[in-house]
Amino acid sequence: MERAERPYPYAQPKTFEFLKEAVAEGAHLKVPKRLMRYSDAEDVWIKERNIAGIYFSSGATIYDIGEMYRLSGERVSQIVERFTKYLWLNSSLDIRAKYRLSEIKIPKPHTERSMFKRSDSRGGHLREVHELDTQGKSIPEISRTLGLPIGKVKLALKNLGKRG
Repeated sequence: MERAERPYPYAQPKTFEFLKEAVAEGAHLKVPKRLMRYSDAEDVWIKERNIAGIYFSSGATIYDIGEMYRLSGERVSQIVERFTKYLWLNSSLDIRAKYRLSEIKIPKPHTERSMFKRSDSRGGHLREVHELDTQGKSIPEISRTLGLPIGKVKLALKNLGKRG
């Protein structure tokens, strides 16, 4: 029995498909023409390729990658965006026709982990709602236990892709 391919968690579906096809045809190996004016163009391209590779192939955030490379999160974001644009320009006309540059999204899909991290940093209750839901508690029970309005509990469950 063949396993179904697991949805790719670190890139939007269309972005993942583009990256897969562009890399398969070797677009990532060609130094972009726009970088050729720099004496260290190949080194710059390799560094940008590595940064984008980490971003699109792991749960690392732009801030995590920034710490690795001693760059700001904003700079990492710029590099990933530029890499994606140059990869698209390096791709065949067939791939460029199939994936318009405007359709290739850079932000990662939200994972349960990233949603919990964001909620925790803002004093939210997403993790607690999830735990109580996993225990089989009803929406009114979760509401009472956490002292939250039912509407907030429903919204949390909806954000988690569950009932609500």
